[in-house]
Amino acid sequence: MHAVIAYRVTIDPGDQGKIMARLRKKEVKPVRVESKFLGNLGYKFSQRPVLYLTIGIILTLFLLYQALTVTFDYNIMNLEPKGIPSVTLQDEIIDAFSMSPDFALVTVQTVEEARQLTEKAKAVPSVSLVESISGYLPSKEQQAKRIFYIEKIRNYLDNNKEIEHLSNDNFPDLISELERLEMNVYELGQLAFTGGQDRIDRKCKCLIGDTEDPSGSDYILDLVDKLNKQPSVAIERLNRFQVYYEPGFRQTAFNMANVSPITLETLPGDITNQFYNKTRDHFLITIIPRGMIWDLEFLNQFNDQMNRVSPNITGTPLTILALINYIGRDGKIATILAIIVVFILLLLDFRSVRITLITMIPLIIGAVWMVGLLKTFGLPLTLVNVMGIPMIVGIGIDFGVHFMHRYRIEGKGQIRTVVSSTGKAIMITSLTTMLGFGSLLIATYRGLGSLGILLVLGVGSCFITTILILPSILGWIEKKQKVK
Repeated sequence: MHAVIAYRVTIDPGDQGKIMARLRKKEVKPVRVESKFLGNLGYKFSQRPVLYLTIGIILTLFLLYQALTVTFDYNIMNLEPKGIPSVTLQDEIIDAFSMSPDFALVTVQTVEEARQLTEKAKAVPSVSLVESISGYLPSKEQQAKRIFYIEKIRNYLDNNKEIEHLSNDNFPDLISELERLEMNVYELGQLAFTGGQDRIDRKCKCLIGDTEDPSGSDYILDLVDKLNKQPSVAIERLNRFQVYYEPGFRQTAFNMANVSPITLETLPGDITNQFYNKTRDHFLITIIPRGMIWDLEFLNQFNDQMNRVSPNITGTPLTILALINYIGRDGKIATILAIIVVFILLLLDFRSVRITLITMIPLIIGAVWMVGLLKTFGLPLTLVNVMGIPMIVGIGIDFGVHFMHRYRIEGKGQIRTVVSSTGKAIMITSLTTMLGFGSLLIATYRGLGSLGILLVLGVGSCFITTILILPSILGWIEKKQKVK
């Protein structure tokens, strides 16, 4: 028996090419991957460094001015997809009712505290509405003042029992009141929707229909149409109905005009449950702003006024302002730390402060160009795309690092070689990265689109500044050393 051992020999593609060339007796020609265009361009920049550095400085100064005047859009609704009903409705609510659907909250321990804080909040110019238990529970002094009017109503109901019948003269007044009632129910439904009172909102829609549902019925306007078709029949039937309905309604109104003191215990559970917690030791107060909380000027004003009302107030407006401040502060810190870390790593790599600083120049100038171009194109910084700035620090520094490493390997006078080879690799890397980030531009969520635009501009700017600035600086240094 003989054992057969199989060996698998792997031949490098390059060696394979040489072997095949020897067999064919032909010389192997290495594949050229350099870009003559970029090499000639870099060489041109290095031969006239003062001219192109001047052009670069002028462009950088212009874009630096643009960058310093760039606006910041704090309105997170502008990052949402265009035309979505929730954003559109929010704007309509603010325009129609001067109140924002985003509100502030605070808790207190007693009804008296709730009353005092409610009065302070109502006096604030930026506040549209305050919902509190004190609105349903007047103070003893207020109740004492109102007893006179309540007794007056009771006496009128008790002494005036004559029924005023409908006639052709006052029938138009009834129609007018019904139409006004329909508008009041509509406004009540809008307020209930804004305040999160879904039960009331549903009841209102049952009466007058839903504007978003064409198949719904408006019972009040339908009643108006039926009454107008046969006024004489309507008058006769309504007078007959009033004979049976009026006594019970009068008694109900009489009972409601009660002079007994209103206390927390006598309030209905549907009311107290809105403001009480489960342990019944805290009351909730809701403060609704008058304007758009995404307007930074109004938001700062509302925040300052709320802090004067109570330091314990919280809610969406105050949380959003804190988030904006944290993003602004932490974004700057993250960018500065990233630059410092990059500088330290490059210093450890190149072992030279001068080379490290030269390597970072395209990144710094590219970042300025990025923000400046954003302003030039009329685009603002947002809460989403501002997070792309630290990312550019990590992406953009690669170009300078690869360029300087190749330059140190090739040596002085070889800028054409460096730009033609490494420059082409940088260009392909830039284009593929820009295409990847550019795909965000088609996102429905506009926040991702703004991030994509910023990153495309950032990568493109870092590539251009690397190809333009570094050859010019290195050419200028070489010329200066030759003179010496």
